[in-house]
Amino acid sequence: FFFKQKTAYEMQRGLVGSEMCIRDSLYTIDQNMEHAFFGFYHKFLGMNKVRTVREHFEEAKPMEKVIGCPLDTALKKVKNCREFDALITAPTFGFSSVENMYRIGSSITKIHEIHIPTLFICPLNDPIVLEKLIPITDCKTNDNIMIATH
Repeated sequence: FFFKQKTAYEMQRGLVGSEMCIRDSLYTIDQNMEHAFFGFYHKFLGMNKVRTVREHFEEAKPMEKVIGCPLDTALKKVKNCREFDALITAPTFGFSSVENMYRIGSSITKIHEIHIPTLFICPLNDPIVLEKLIPITDCKTNDNIMIATH
Protein backbone atom coordinates (compact mmCIF):
# COMPACT_ATOMS: atom_id res chain seq x y z
CA PHE A 1 0.00 0.00 0.00
CA PHE A 2 1.25 3.40 -0.90
CA PHE A 3 -0.08 6.82 0.01
CA LYS A 4 -0.36 7.58 -3.63
CA GLN A 5 -3.80 7.49 -5.12
CA LYS A 6 -4.43 7.33 -8.80
CA THR A 7 -7.80 7.78 -10.37
CA ALA A 8 -9.23 4.88 -12.29
CA TYR A 9 -8.61 5.00 -16.00
CA GLU A 10 -10.95 3.60 -18.55
CA MET A 11 -10.58 2.04 -21.97
CA GLN A 12 -13.77 1.80 -23.93
CA ARG A 13 -16.57 1.03 -21.49
CA GLY A 14 -14.79 -1.17 -18.95
CA LEU A 15 -12.63 -0.30 -16.01
CA VAL A 16 -9.09 -1.33 -16.79
CA GLY A 17 -7.04 -0.40 -13.77
CA SER A 18 -6.87 1.57 -10.60
CA GLU A 19 -4.57 1.88 -7.64
CA MET A 20 -5.68 3.17 -4.28
CA CYS A 21 -4.98 2.78 -0.64
CA ILE A 22 -7.82 1.23 1.32
CA ARG A 23 -7.66 2.45 4.87
CA ASP A 24 -9.78 2.97 7.88
CA SER A 25 -8.44 6.32 8.94
CA LEU A 26 -5.79 8.59 7.49
CA TYR A 27 -5.41 10.08 10.95
CA THR A 28 -4.60 6.67 12.46
CA ILE A 29 -2.22 5.91 9.62
CA ASP A 30 -0.57 9.28 10.19
CA GLN A 31 0.00 8.28 13.81
CA ASN A 32 1.47 4.93 12.72
CA MET A 33 3.80 6.65 10.25
CA GLU A 34 5.10 8.86 13.03
CA HIS A 35 6.38 5.78 14.87
CA ALA A 36 7.14 3.29 12.10
CA PHE A 37 10.78 3.17 11.06
CA PHE A 38 11.57 5.81 13.72
CA GLY A 39 9.47 8.34 11.84
CA PHE A 40 11.68 8.13 8.76
CA TYR A 41 8.82 7.41 6.36
CA HIS A 42 6.77 10.27 7.80
CA LYS A 43 9.68 12.68 7.37
CA PHE A 44 10.52 11.34 3.92
CA LEU A 45 6.97 11.83 2.62
CA GLY A 46 6.86 15.36 4.02
CA MET A 47 10.19 16.30 2.46
CA ASN A 48 9.15 14.75 -0.84
CA LYS A 49 6.04 16.95 -0.88
CA VAL A 50 8.18 20.01 -0.09
CA ARG A 51 10.60 19.12 -2.91
CA THR A 52 7.73 18.73 -5.36
CA VAL A 53 6.28 22.13 -4.47
CA ARG A 54 9.73 23.75 -4.75
CA GLU A 55 10.14 22.21 -8.22
CA HIS A 56 6.85 23.86 -9.25
CA PHE A 57 7.22 26.94 -7.08
CA GLU A 58 5.85 29.50 -9.54
CA GLU A 59 2.76 27.40 -10.26
CA ALA A 60 2.23 26.84 -6.52
CA LYS A 61 2.72 30.50 -5.54
CA PRO A 62 -1.05 31.31 -5.68
CA MET A 63 -1.48 29.02 -2.64
CA GLU A 64 -0.01 31.85 -0.53
CA LYS A 65 -3.40 33.58 -0.57
CA VAL A 66 -5.02 30.52 0.97
CA ILE A 67 -2.33 29.53 3.47
CA GLY A 68 -1.89 33.10 4.70
CA CYS A 69 1.89 33.36 4.51
CA PRO A 70 4.70 33.23 1.96
CA LEU A 71 4.93 29.74 0.50
CA ASP A 72 8.66 29.52 1.16
CA THR A 73 8.08 30.34 4.86
CA ALA A 74 5.50 27.56 5.15
CA LEU A 75 7.77 25.06 3.38
CA LYS A 76 10.62 25.81 5.80
CA LYS A 77 8.36 24.84 8.74
CA VAL A 78 7.55 21.40 7.33
CA LYS A 79 9.32 18.49 9.00
CA ASN A 80 6.96 15.64 8.08
CA CYS A 81 3.92 14.66 6.03
CA ARG A 82 1.35 15.75 8.62
CA GLU A 83 2.90 19.22 8.94
CA PHE A 84 2.81 19.64 5.16
CA ASP A 85 -0.83 18.63 5.10
CA ALA A 86 -1.69 20.92 8.03
CA LEU A 87 0.16 23.97 6.67
CA ILE A 88 -0.48 23.58 2.96
CA THR A 89 -2.77 20.77 1.77
CA ALA A 90 -5.73 21.21 4.15
CA PRO A 91 -6.05 25.01 3.76
CA THR A 92 -5.46 24.84 0.00
CA PHE A 93 -8.39 22.47 -0.43
CA GLY A 94 -10.69 24.26 2.03
CA PHE A 95 -10.52 21.89 4.99
CA SER A 96 -10.85 23.36 8.47
CA SER A 97 -8.05 21.15 9.79
CA VAL A 98 -5.75 18.33 8.81
CA GLU A 99 -7.82 15.98 10.99
CA ASN A 100 -10.95 16.97 9.07
CA MET A 101 -9.17 16.39 5.75
CA TYR A 102 -7.92 12.96 6.87
CA ARG A 103 -11.40 11.95 8.09
CA ILE A 104 -13.13 13.00 4.87
CA GLY A 105 -10.34 11.52 2.72
CA SER A 106 -10.60 8.09 4.26
CA SER A 107 -11.70 5.50 1.71
CA ILE A 108 -13.56 3.52 4.37
CA THR A 109 -16.58 5.77 3.85
CA LYS A 110 -16.74 4.77 0.17
CA ILE A 111 -16.65 0.96 0.43
CA HIS A 112 -20.43 0.67 0.05
CA GLU A 113 -20.30 2.79 -3.15
CA ILE A 114 -18.15 0.34 -5.11
CA HIS A 115 -20.33 -1.06 -7.88
CA ILE A 116 -17.77 -2.82 -10.09
CA PRO A 117 -15.70 -5.92 -9.26
CA THR A 118 -12.73 -4.78 -7.20
CA LEU A 119 -9.81 -6.67 -5.72
CA PHE A 120 -7.99 -5.26 -2.69
CA ILE A 121 -4.63 -6.78 -1.82
CA CYS A 122 -3.71 -6.08 1.79
CA PRO A 123 -0.39 -7.22 3.27
CA LEU A 124 -0.88 -8.04 6.94
CA ASN A 125 2.70 -7.10 7.78
CA ASP A 126 2.46 -3.50 6.54
CA PRO A 127 4.01 -1.30 9.27
CA ILE A 128 1.87 1.71 8.30
CA VAL A 129 -1.56 0.28 7.43
CA LEU A 130 -1.85 -2.16 10.31
CA GLU A 131 -4.01 -5.28 10.00
CA LYS A 132 -6.57 -3.84 12.43
CA LEU A 133 -7.11 -0.90 10.05
CA ILE A 134 -8.12 -3.03 7.08
CA PRO A 135 -11.94 -2.81 6.84
CA ILE A 136 -12.47 -6.52 6.21
CA THR A 137 -16.02 -6.58 7.62
CA ASP A 138 -17.09 -3.61 5.45
CA CYS A 139 -15.57 -5.24 2.37
CA LYS A 140 -17.37 -8.53 3.04
CA THR A 141 -20.74 -6.75 2.96
CA ASN A 142 -20.17 -5.65 -0.64
CA ASP A 143 -20.51 -8.43 -3.24
CA ASN A 144 -18.33 -6.45 -5.68
CA ILE A 145 -15.28 -6.62 -3.44
CA MET A 146 -12.77 -9.39 -3.03
CA ILE A 147 -10.12 -8.80 -0.39
CA ALA A 148 -6.88 -10.78 -0.32
CA THR A 149 -4.62 -10.67 2.69
CA HIS A 150 -1.20 -12.17 3.14
